[in-house]
Amino acid sequence: MIVNGLVVAVAGSTGQQGGAVARRLLADGWTVRALTRDPTSPGARALADAGADVRAVDMADPAALKPALDGAYGVFSVQPASGAPGTPPDHSWQDEVTAGRNVADAAASASVRHLVYSSANSAQLTDNAPCVQGCFT
Repeated sequence: MIVNGLVVAVAGSTGQQGGAVARRLLADGWTVRALTRDPTSPGARALADAGADVRAVDMADPAALKPALDGAYGVFSVQPASGAPGTPPDHSWQDEVTAGRNVADAAASASVRHLVYSSANSAQLTDNAPCVQGCFT
């Protein structure tokens, strides 16, 4: 069953959060566009086998994001966190915020109707953090 023919793009689709979201959406009949840095990974192959449209996209590359989001109704975005598997050792919470902004900007440019931004690494930000006010305005 396809849910109204609507596409949901899942950025971070081979990680724990994004993978769980992609699998749940597929199980519920949504058309899933799984965005991942490595479409040959076991997680990406499993999503493809389950019916997802798997695409290689790096959230640090704004030019690659808009075409990956074109035509999507919704986006679930979870960014690589420092210390996560496959993330460079010097990856910081600022890199996560930049990736999130890139996805949000591309989603707006692609006229996506719904965006869910999920964060584990930046959840500790407080009102005194340099980016809290105006990060996603």
